[in-house]
Amino acid sequence: MRFADLSPGIMEAERDAETHQTNRVVYFGPTLGERETRILNRTGLLSRTLEGPLVVEEFDTTVVVPPGWSASLENFGSIMLRSLDPSVA
Repeated sequence: MRFADLSPGIMEAERDAETHQTNRVVYFGPTLGERETRILNRTGLLSRTLEGPLVVEEFDTTVVVPPGWSASLENFGSIMLRSLDPSVA
């Protein structure tokens, strides 16, 4: 079985899971400093794009989305990060 065949079931399970979101202060280095940051799980990205700062926490990984970037889910459930600065490729 291919991952592509499993993806719809994985995404459905994620959709049914409890969406958890909270806020905390996160330090983004000397240039950006501390920022109030949304903390959520992957289900918080279902069917929408969110702008950073945010942190996606899961049992096996953490994804940091800094200010000036956005995060969304692609068709197979991978988290896609994109710069909001058009000069960044």
